[in-house]
Amino acid sequence: MPRNEEKKAFMGIGRLCVVLVIALLLAWFLLPVFRGIVNIGNAAGILLCSFALWLAGYPGAAGCLSSLWGHPGGKVLLSAASLALGAFLVFGAVMSCLMAAAIHRPPKENGTVVILGCQVKGTQPSLMLTKRLEAAKEYLDRNPEAMCIPSGGKGNGELVSEAQAMKAWLVEHGIDENRIYPEAQSRDTVENIRNSKEIMDSKGLPKDMILVSDGFHQYRAGLIAQKQGIEAGAVSAQTPWYTLATYWMREIFALAQEILFH
Repeated sequence: MPRNEEKKAFMGIGRLCVVLVIALLLAWFLLPVFRGIVNIGNAAGILLCSFALWLAGYPGAAGCLSSLWGHPGGKVLLSAASLALGAFLVFGAVMSCLMAAAIHRPPKENGTVVILGCQVKGTQPSLMLTKRLEAAKEYLDRNPEAMCIPSGGKGNGELVSEAQAMKAWLVEHGIDENRIYPEAQSRDTVENIRNSKEIMDSKGLPKDMILVSDGFHQYRAGLIAQKQGIEAGAVSAQTPWYTLATYWMREIFALAQEILFH
């Protein structure tokens, strides 16, 4: 085979591999939609993957961009979009490294476990919340002197507060009720941590706070705790695989908001 043809074949295979990887990423962001999970995470992921798929898979993509670049307005638009995309990718990469490191932030023994609440379906914990409860139970079983604060108020469509649903689950799964101090007023992570710290102080609970949440959430939760003067350990729950990309992407946007506006 002539050298040029070999090069073309190699490039064709490389392009096909890139297209397949992007298509798989796109499918990963689409999967939660079929479970009723739609947020800025999968919306942004679907948009970025669709653009990347068009760029890598459509032979005329370069020509379209070149044509747009030839117009003064198009040049400004493409320059601005390129800068914004580049900044987002760099920020996302840095945040992803910090998020990954925070997943394994070591917890101290026999501390006060603060379970950060999320959706309750009726009176029952959602799958994500159940995973957090399982992680908390594992820590509590290993540390018999540890106490627990399930933290979360009552959201739209929830028949009970997240704290109440979590307490019921923990008691049902063998955790002594006397070790549990529900916090049912908070509406977000800032209030979760602040209100839980107040309970720790007023009840004389162990001073070491252990945050139980999904791994993707641990860096931002730790950042919020630091702003309140708390150095917290982490116990990370296992996020269902089909939602991980969506929630990871959403967390990057949440971190941008936390850093810029809080």
